[in-house]
Parts: sequence; structure tokens; C-alpha cells
Amino acid sequence: MTLPLIAGLFLAAGLFVFVLRPLLLARRERAALLTGSSDETLENLLFEREATLAAIKDLQFDHAMGKLSDADFQELDTRYRHRAVEILQKLDALGVAADDREESLEVALDHWIEEAVAAARSAAQAQPAQTLAVPARFCTQCGHPAVAADRFCANCGTPLRIETPAVP
Repeated sequence: MTLPLIAGLFLAAGLFVFVLRPLLLARRERAALLTGSSDETLENLLFEREATLAAIKDLQFDHAMGKLSDADFQELDTRYRHRAVEILQKLDALGVAADDREESLEVALDHWIEEAVAAARSAAQAQPAQTLAVPARFCTQCGHPAVAADRFCANCGTPLRIETPAVP
């Protein structure tokens, strides 16, 4: 076991936590809104849980890449997993099921989206459809439909004939 390697891993984990903290804060705020609790210990535990799980993933990646020996990996993995178990037990003691809260947030968001879509559909059905009389234009070269404002065919690039209305 090399001391610089372990120190480097802890430094990398700390840097990883520092960089991801703003992203993890958004999750904690959502969790606090769902539970109606802004308890600082709950927020700290949720942050620690995310950081510990990220550290375990980093550790597994480093081991798979050959950066860690088997003995170092086992020691650090055991340490992080014990810490993760402690955090989860504390969250259970607080009666927090974070996955349930995140899932209920997704369900609430889906429900809100469905209501908005239904309201938009009913508003569209209430108003009669307005159709614009646009003369049909087609490319003389390839037959691709063209919009009245097009000067060139979108398909083949052939210049389109500009039709001028007849003057009475």
C-alpha cells in the first residue's frame, strides 16, 4: 500500500465532491421541498450519501483501470461501504426514503405535464383551425414541394421560377 496513492485518491474524491456539490444541492433542495423539511442534518446526510456513492464508483473505476492494487481496493472499498451503510441507517432513522421522494417528484411532474398537454389540446379544439390558402409550388427539376418564399429548391438547389401575379 502506498501512501501517495491513498492520499491522491482522497484528494481526487474531495475534488470530485467539490465539483459536484452545486449539482447535488439541487437534488437536496428538491428532497427538502418534497418532505417539507429543511433540516440541515437531512441535507448533509443526503449530500454525504451522494458523495460516498460517487467515491465508491470512482474507486471501482480506478481498480478496473489498474490504478489500484487488489489490497488497496479492498481496504478503501470496505471503508467507503461502511460509511455508506452508516449514512443509510441514519437516513432510515429519520424516516427518509430518498428514492421514494425522487420517484414521487417524477410522478408529480408527469402529472403536471399531462395536465398542460390536455389543456393545450382542449384549447386547440375549441378554436377552429385556420387554414391559409397557399398556392402549391413544386420544383420543375425534381418535383419537391416548395414554399412560396423559396427561391431555390430545398432538395436539389434548382432556381425556382418566381411567379408574378398578373396585373389586370
